[in-house]
Amino acid sequence: MRTEIHQKILILAVFGLFTFFMFYRLGNSMFNADAHFWYTRTQEFTKQVLKRNWAGTYQNPKPGITVMWMSGMCLEAFLRLYEKLYHFRPQLYTYDTFPYTEIAVKLPLVFLTIISLYYFYKWLKSLITQETALTATIILAFQPFYTC
Repeated sequence: MRTEIHQKILILAVFGLFTFFMFYRLGNSMFNADAHFWYTRTQEFTKQVLKRNWAGTYQNPKPGITVMWMSGMCLEAFLRLYEKLYHFRPQLYTYDTFPYTEIAVKLPLVFLTIISLYYFYKWLKSLITQETALTATIILAFQPFYTC
């Protein structure tokens, strides 16, 4: 009984810490040589989807179709809201609005990652022991790629 309580506390701590790192400094990324390509491709993909021009959605495979759908729709929603509030649509890389743009693009991916980690743990727990599933989840959650 005590072990189960400790494991539940550990699971909650792992997911809490993981969630913290996923949201930590969201919107504070620096520009890199590729970022403008990813964002503009995502924006162009969304424009073509809204026009129902499915052939126009075909482009460079990066950032990937899942990212383009999720990030593109959230980016478009953000830009429409911004336009409604301020009566103009900002450029993607304007200094004042880029942190908000970045949050709009990355937030759905953060939620997808958190949900995926949860289901990964539940699925693994159904196949093997809870301790092993928890260990694997910890390793996946705190690899440097996700926490940086």
